[in-house]
Order: sequence, then structure tokens, then C-alpha cells
Amino acid sequence: MNSNKTPSKKVTWGKRIVLVLIILAGIFYGILNLAERSKDSIRLGLQDYLAKASGQNAIITDMTTVELSPDMVFRMNGVLLHDKDDSKKTLVSIEKAYIGMPFIHMLTGRRNYIGLEIKNAKIASGYMFPQKMEISFAGISDIAPGQKPAVFLLEGRYNNKDILATLDLVRKNDEKRYLYAMPSTSGLTFKIGSIEGTGVLKQSFISLDVSQINMSVAGKIASFDVKDIQQDPVSGTLSGNIEGHAVDGLLTKTGDNIMLAISAKTSDSKELDDIHAFIESFKKELGIEGNNTGFQIKLTNDIQNKN
Repeated sequence: MNSNKTPSKKVTWGKRIVLVLIILAGIFYGILNLAERSKDSIRLGLQDYLAKASGQNAIITDMTTVELSPDMVFRMNGVLLHDKDDSKKTLVSIEKAYIGMPFIHMLTGRRNYIGLEIKNAKIASGYMFPQKMEISFAGISDIAPGQKPAVFLLEGRYNNKDILATLDLVRKNDEKRYLYAMPSTSGLTFKIGSIEGTGVLKQSFISLDVSQINMSVAGKIASFDVKDIQQDPVSGTLSGNIEGHAVDGLLTKTGDNIMLAISAKTSDSKELDDIHAFIESFKKELGIEGNNTGFQIKLTNDIQNKN
């Protein structure tokens, strides 16, 4: 007896997995589109993330833009951090904030940004920095693609003195646009009042180095490296020279106070005076002259001489 049945085609496991992935991707894309319609849910989620990350009370007043696919784009107005123990005390206020990056890069942990900026921010004295800081702009700046490097630019005022700082970024071509990322080694420039300097910042998985620092403060000069900078606990080492005199330094933290102890490799009183004058000028510009600023710089030779 003849059978006219056609043998059934078996679907391989590989094809099944691809089919499942396509279905899941479609469902995920649909969820993203629905989520975009609920800006308030996104706002509350980001607000909760900021609160947990900072340990303070966070408020995001308004989400003006929420896009999740194909790019993640958030634009926010009125970002505030209030002291968790005193809701009337504002620690950080940001008028406008923007972040944009390909969604797939966010999922895979690749920190390539379409854009990143903060406008008109204020940071209260004693929170993050010893003195009050005002930021007019902080973010990616790429004013002349192909002619000048893209940078992360910071403009504002600190301790009532003008600030201008840049950090070199990598510019990448991506579908008729640019993406920006911070390389493992990046050149930097900074100016705070009479403090001016350049250096090279190098990141690794375990620490941070700032090397080839060339700095001047009110006409006084120094060149040094700060290596093996750790955040928890705060630590690091310094080596170089101040006004041409060799020094070493040790960065530590005790309680809430960060200390940079500098030791001069000289006992000559004139050379020690040169080093001391540089340190005092630096402290004055940063507003850390007292002992209760949370950050102190001391010349250990001064302490030894007093003893």
C-alpha cells in the first residue's frame, strides 16, 4: 500500500533558538515602546537610582525626553539632591541634564555616548568639595570634528574662582554620527584661579594614575606624578618636585578627612620655604587653608621641625 504522506521536516535546535530570540526581541522592543509612553515611571526609576547611589534624597522634576530604542536618550529638568537628614538643605541642583547612548551599548556595558551634558549646576560647600562649586557646563564638546579632538569640558566657578578643565575623548564613527568614549589614557588640562596645569590620566581596573602633571600656582611651579589612586579606601602616592626640589607624598583618609602628606628630600631652610610657599598658595586657591575642610595638605618637614 502506497503512502502519499510527505515526510515532516525537522526544525533543528539552532533554528528553534533563533526563532525564540526573534520572538523575545520583538516582545522586548514592544515593551520598550510602551515604556517610552510612561515618562513618569522612568522618572521615578531614575530618581530612585540617584537616591540609592548618592545616599541622599533625590528629585527629578521633569523628564522632557524619554527614548529607549534604538538609542537611550534622557533629557531632564530640575535634578535635585537634598540632605537625607535635612530635606530643606539642597546639596546638588542641576537645571538641565542630558544623556544619550545606543541602547545595545548600555546593555553590553560599552560606555560609548551620543551625548552627555549638564547645564547650570550648583554643588554645596562640604558636599563632594570643600567649597561651593557652580557648573555652567559639563559634558562632551566637539566643536571641530576632524580638526580638534573631542573633549569632556568643564566650565564654571569654584571657591569664587573661574574653572576651565578638559579631558580628551575618543571620537568614533557610527552610522552617520559620532560616538564618544573615554580612553584608558587621556590628556587633561585644568585651570582654577591662578592654578594652571596639564597632565595624563590613566585608568585601569584597579586604580587611577595622573602622571606628567606640570602645574603653576601664582608663578610657582611643580611637576609630579600621582599613582595608584584608590577610592575605597582613599589612597595614593606622589613623587616629583616643587620649585625644583624633590618631594614624595602619601594620600590617605581618616574618618571624613582626606590628607596629602608631602615630604621634602631636603633640610635646607630656603628650599623648604619654597615648597611651603607653593603648598600654601595652592591651598588658598582651593579654599582648604583650615583644618576642617575635609581635605588637608601638610608638609611633614614642618611638623618634624616643630617637634
